[in-house]
Amino acid sequence: MKKMLIFLCIIPLIFAGCSKEVEDNKKGVMKIEQSAEEIIIKKVDDKVTEKEIIVETPEKEITEVEKINLDEVRPNEIGRVMIIMYHSFGKNEKQFVSTPEIFKNDLIELNDLGYVLVSLEDYVNNNMDIDAGKTPVVITFDDGHSTNFKVFEENGEIKIDSKSAVGIIDSVYKENPNFGREATFFLNGNIVFGQKEYVDYKLNYLIDNGYDIGNHSNGHEDLSTLSADAIQKTLAINKEKIESHLNGYEVKTLALPFGKRPKDEKLEEFIYNGKYGDIDYNNIAVLNVGWNPASSPISKKFNYKSINRVQAGSMEYQLDYWIDYFEKNPDNKYISDGNVNVITVPENLEEYIDYNKIVDKELILYERKQL
Repeated sequence: MKKMLIFLCIIPLIFAGCSKEVEDNKKGVMKIEQSAEEIIIKKVDDKVTEKEIIVETPEKEITEVEKINLDEVRPNEIGRVMIIMYHSFGKNEKQFVSTPEIFKNDLIELNDLGYVLVSLEDYVNNNMDIDAGKTPVVITFDDGHSTNFKVFEENGEIKIDSKSAVGIIDSVYKENPNFGREATFFLNGNIVFGQKEYVDYKLNYLIDNGYDIGNHSNGHEDLSTLSADAIQKTLAINKEKIESHLNGYEVKTLALPFGKRPKDEKLEEFIYNGKYGDIDYNNIAVLNVGWNPASSPISKKFNYKSINRVQAGSMEYQLDYWIDYFEKNPDNKYISDGNVNVITVPENLEEYIDYNKIVDKELILYERKQL
């Protein structure tokens, strides 16, 4: 009977930048040979012992990914993730402009193809809790255009425009609750969805319903042209403006206006963290304009300071291109194993794993058969 090889790493807390600890962690690899009759765990330099498929550790009980067929699901949690960038809606599609109909069709197609909306924060923190076989996708909107979130009053009740981005996401979520409704809206201080009288309502609605809000500078300034003080001022003031409407919410992500950053490394540091007056900010993710999918958060290529995005649209290397690409090359995209506490990666991709980024999760390496 053919056997499947799986390697399991129990990874304790790893501190970044300590290569010796990474090497020490990799010594704890256990090989599991699995067949219909037995589960045998072979520890390195230890005796062979037979155990149940549930392996107990001093920290917690770990259930192997025995509930899924690895050959069918083909999990790959070091695969690439699409972070999609939208801006506004108009009557016709063009650069940085979509239409309500196209956006809704994008969401429906993504749902039908097995994608699930996750928050930008969960992506960055490697905390994407989705079902086995599903692929995470992050939705972002820049600039806070009125078409992102429009409301109106009817009989004294505030209602959301069904053709605005929030209205569309909500409607798709209502029909497909497993798809989720996470999205991040990157706002400027001088443009917050228009309709100034509803700013407080809109910002609180977003946070109360699973959405996120990010920084896009106070006046959409070109950060590559600003001094250290000016960078910190525009980012800190915008953060304070947004948070003044919210109770306890922290703005901690940034989408670079025009996709530009300072060329001077000393100035560049201020887009990640800084302080103006008594307002400080610490960004856990800085997003580029980009044109391609982002790396997995456990990849050696992942860098929270420079995260690429896929532009919405049907032109070359925009969203339609990448959807087709991953349909033709499914082994290149992130596919979940269904267990947020376990990382599952094909063994031939182990060299791309940054063990410093796994942090208190278990790693399973398995032999993935070719399609």
